[in-house]
Amino acid sequence: MSDRRNRPLSPSTKLAQALRYLDRETGAIVPPIQPSATYARDEDYAVRRSYMYRRDGNPTTEQAEAIIADLEGAADCMLFSSGMSACMSVIDTLKTGD
Repeated sequence: MSDRRNRPLSPSTKLAQALRYLDRETGAIVPPIQPSATYARDEDYAVRRSYMYRRDGNPTTEQAEAIIADLEGAADCMLFSSGMSACMSVIDTLKTGD
């Protein structure tokens, strides 16, 4: 009989477990959706965390990016709010001759 602990997780298991996410407060294994569009700032008006506007990233998209990167065996992943923003990010990255 094979030892299940040494086998790699299947893609469906990885998706169902969301990279072994566990909310320590509630015990939930599915990450919550963060619908906030704006975030609090401190006394100096600096954002408290790296989130300042929903389209620039939030905990929900970061979790989805991490899951997709893991499924693809990639170092990282980026999600965009539209196809046009995805295209523009590629165009902005390219240099003449690429």
